Amino acid sequence: MRPDPSIVSGFRVANVDGGRKHYFDAVEQRCHSWDSFHGEFEVLDRRGFHLVSVCPATGLVLKPPVRGRRIKPN
Repeated sequence: MRPDPSIVSGFRVANVDGGRKHYFDAVEQRCHSWDSFHGEFEVLDRRGFHLVSVCPATGLVLKPPVRGRRIKPN
């Protein structure tokens, strides 16, 4: 379960992919997806490419991009 409040509080839900919600940040044009296994948010660009993994409370970068990781954006 993602923490509340978190960095995605106030973002709109962009789509639900297989039960996984994607939150869209209109200001930065980025999508955030909750990774419940690792307890962090994955940040993706507008085209769905993985950029970084960030801390849910602070937004600090935890891990670098994973090459080849991608979602299909709506």
